[in-house]
Amino acid sequence: MLNSLFTSCFKISCLKLFNVFPFQNVPSSPSIKSIESVSGKSVEVRWSLPEKPGGPILGFNLNLTSNKHVISVATGGNVFFNTFYPTFHNTTYRISVAAVNEEGQGSTAEASITAPAQVG
Repeated sequence: MLNSLFTSCFKISCLKLFNVFPFQNVPSSPSIKSIESVSGKSVEVRWSLPEKPGGPILGFNLNLTSNKHVISVATGGNVFFNTFYPTFHNTTYRISVAAVNEEGQGSTAEASITAPAQVG
């Protein structure tokens, strides 16, 4: 019986080591669904859950980065959009979105957008 218990525990440890259990991994990257900057004064981004969440999603970490500044935001797990404000006209931004679960932050989804030039 002791040998059987040892073998079972060994198998479970090996399975954990090789990430076979689906709820013991950081999430895969979410999918960015849309990005827009109509006015040039803000950037709106929408995303969806990662294909492989690795467990309940606790939130999302977002970054909007340009050569002028960085805006970082953390949202809840049931939020799938954000408006970054203020942004600058005629500036290119890189957006990254990463899901977070109990194991930590997963890989990021990234996209770029250039805010339109000021009209008038």
